[in-house]
Amino acid sequence: MSLSLPPRALPVVGPEGTFTLNWFGFFKSLQSMFASGFTGTIVTAKLTGGGANGSITFQNGVVVSQIAAT
Repeated sequence: MSLSLPPRALPVVGPEGTFTLNWFGFFKSLQSMFASGFTGTIVTAKLTGGGANGSITFQNGVVVSQIAAT
């Protein structure tokens, strides 16, 4: 299963304090991936301009390694 983030210009939370429709769909898909035993790596964004990306690796829905972003 391939999963893409909604466009950056879309707000994550609406005025009611709940996820907007696009983000709700993204998070529901993400939840389904983990519930079905996702195996793969997610890249996390660097925290500073001179930093490095991190990653989280899952095997059958369980975290098996994590490299912190800087």
